[in-house]
Amino acid sequence: MRQLAELGYGRNAAHKAARVGRLHRVHRGVYAVGHRRCMAAVLASYPSVASHLSAAWLWGLLRSRPDRIDITGRGPRHGARPFVVHRSELAPGDRCRVDGIPATSLSWTILDVAITSRRETVGRHIRIADELKVFDLREMHDLLDRTKGHRGQAKVSAALDIYEEDPPFTRSGLERRFLELTREAGLPEPAMLAGIETTRVTGPRLDREPAAVVESVRRHLARRAGRGGATR
Repeated sequence: MRQLAELGYGRNAAHKAARVGRLHRVHRGVYAVGHRRCMAAVLASYPSVASHLSAAWLWGLLRSRPDRIDITGRGPRHGARPFVVHRSELAPGDRCRVDGIPATSLSWTILDVAITSRRETVGRHIRIADELKVFDLREMHDLLDRTKGHRGQAKVSAALDIYEEDPPFTRSGLERRFLELTREAGLPEPAMLAGIETTRVTGPRLDREPAAVVESVRRHLARRAGRGGATR
């Protein structure tokens, strides 16, 4: 209501606009005009910020939007709400705005999401953030130093142990996902873009895998040659 008042809406005007569909009541005293659900939840529990899975979605770490909304604030939890409220004292540097929505910093978001994620998932979040050019390794280490005892600490530390600031080169999302799956399964690191005759392939290292892999690649090349397709 405070922001609506600044736009010239009194309480009665806001209620009337809601009745005719110009405004949409999301929570008590909170109306949305195309706002994201995250912003509505943040406003309903002011002062607070989007956090956990909601912040991860805003930062681009997730493939799909989570069903629930998570926010973090300093105040107590008031009754039943259509979103999850977490309590934490956030330093100014642990807060930011993502697409105009108050949210936890990227490092704090990764730490919070790690609580309910596998270590491999935490590592994937870090790699995605790195690809998006928003990951700050120094900031992450600084946060870990300040949050001893946080339930996500161990998994983030383990993920950082295998973090590569210069990851293997891949040419597509499919190749990146293939690399992630082999790591998660504990398989030998694949040779990315290894040369076989005149064809470039992504797959297991041929000197470390069973002969069946070599035979599979041989059959693949034979099929291409039988179709008359030109090799690259």
